[in-house]
Amino acid sequence: MERQATATILGYPEGIAGRVMTTEYVRLRQGLTVAQALSKIRINDRDKETVYYAYVTDDNRKLMQVVSLRQLLFSLPDALIRDIASDRVLKVRTDTPQEEVAQLMKRYDLLAVPVVDREDRLVGIITIDDMVDVLEEEATEDVQKLAGGGGDESALASPGVTIYKRLPWLLLNIGLYIGAASAIAPFQQTISLVPVLAVIMPILANSSGNVAFQVLSVTVRGLGVGEVTPEDTLQVLRKEMLVGWELRSPWGAVWGCCR
Repeated sequence: MERQATATILGYPEGIAGRVMTTEYVRLRQGLTVAQALSKIRINDRDKETVYYAYVTDDNRKLMQVVSLRQLLFSLPDALIRDIASDRVLKVRTDTPQEEVAQLMKRYDLLAVPVVDREDRLVGIITIDDMVDVLEEEATEDVQKLAGGGGDESALASPGVTIYKRLPWLLLNIGLYIGAASAIAPFQQTISLVPVLAVIMPILANSSGNVAFQVLSVTVRGLGVGEVTPEDTLQVLRKEMLVGWELRSPWGAVWGCCR
């Protein structure tokens, strides 16, 4: 049974709910009473991943309701499960991206969320401890991308892997510097007449690099916590262009701060 469950989970691609779910969950039928449900949990479900939530299904395993252990403990023994369980079930599909699952659990403070297939049949649950691991992976990937890494590079990776991950970013930076140098080349005579320009250029370049790093930090953080979505791309670009225009001079910066 355990081998079959492992094979089922490994059959899903990485990065989706089906890959991080567990098939160890508490399932109840609607026709049970509270006393029968508690007895079933004591006898058959003591080794399940979590007993904080029990999921109510029909005979075809279609997810119908959810009931908490607290509701079971404080309900009358003769009460039917279908009468005390909630019809409002927050659930995800097996192909839901794991980042969306993490945001859902964070938004509603869930300890676990059920996973259903295309026919709405219950196939597993995702617990909060699984999502902690996912959030750590996503945060690590975001930080590495922010620093110009490959997104999944390990500190103990082999030199070959490190080169493979970092080389595209280095080549991209070299191309950008070559483009900037080509843009400056026609003004060599002007720079020779006003040498102070040669001193100012690296200062401006470093300042623009700092601003870019600030923009990336804020944007990546917003993506990580769900404040920013791909649909907000134009809005973010518009805001940053306005900020850059206002910061083009000290007077613009002062005016922007006072608005």
